[in-house]
Amino acid sequence: MLAIKPRNGHLDFLDGWRGIAVILVIIGHFFPSGHINLGTLGVELFFVLSGRLMAEILFVRQTPLKIFFVRRINRVYPALIVFVLAAFFWGNLTEEFLVGPKAVASVFALIYNYVLWIPGLYRTGFYDHLWSLAVEEHSYIFLGILAFLQRKASLPLLPLLFAVSIACFLNGLVSNVVLGHDYFQTYWRTDVHAGAIFVGAGLYLVLGHDGEKREWLFWTSLLTGLVLSLSVFPYPVQFGPATLALAVAVCTLDRAPIAKRVFSEPILRKVGIISFSLYLWQQPFYKLSAHELLSPWLGMAGALACAITSYFLVEKPFRRRLNRLADRFAQQPAAA
Repeated sequence: MLAIKPRNGHLDFLDGWRGIAVILVIIGHFFPSGHINLGTLGVELFFVLSGRLMAEILFVRQTPLKIFFVRRINRVYPALIVFVLAAFFWGNLTEEFLVGPKAVASVFALIYNYVLWIPGLYRTGFYDHLWSLAVEEHSYIFLGILAFLQRKASLPLLPLLFAVSIACFLNGLVSNVVLGHDYFQTYWRTDVHAGAIFVGAGLYLVLGHDGEKREWLFWTSLLTGLVLSLSVFPYPVQFGPATLALAVAVCTLDRAPIAKRVFSEPILRKVGIISFSLYLWQQPFYKLSAHELLSPWLGMAGALACAITSYFLVEKPFRRRLNRLADRFAQQPAAA
């Protein structure tokens, strides 16, 4: 395995990357364009960033797996539970957005991205964005298993990461082009879209081990990813070569001084910090706007207000308290 020096401290420019990703999701939802789906582009930015971060946490820092999974649960579930229950009661106030108990169960079980394939399950507008959360969490489980095997048996990590990535991309190609499955039937699935996270992890281990400046590589790969994400290209290009280019960009961002300054802008960082809550809460307002029950601008304002409230009252305090509780429990001596 390549020797990469773990980084200490908070990386502001990665918050900026998150900020841009969630801004693209919101613009793509409230002001859709026929030329490029900014919503799906924003999700790809999240996925490749997740791969880069998980590679550092699991393979570079070698964070203990108990700590890793507990912290993932503490980060996701408090805000998710509040949102899912609030959306359940909210959606059932109208006929357009009815939410049933099966939908709630599929979200909490992290199988919402397979609702089109599991008999008896169904989509509901207020939860449709949670397919991407399921893909991320499934990928973290698989990466955790790889980390365990790599630590215990010294598995060839890079070939495995890239092999899984290639298999996922090819699976998407076959599903969409050969079998004729549409976007939702193909690119919501973990066995297809996990490739974005795995390729981000693999490329970080390749590109993140030296101090060489890569400004030109960052901007070239970012621009390439944006161009290949245009709607004129078929889905296997948008979620294949485009994803690969975006993964190169995020994995070289900390080697690009100009880009780091751009992505470290305070407004982008602040949006990035609340990006998970914003990702959760934009969906109901987006659906109301799409059904012309709410103006897009008012919808975005409502989403931002709910996201800020969720972050400061739920996500941040619960994550801190649960992490402290878990750390205190882990430090207790084992019973004799």
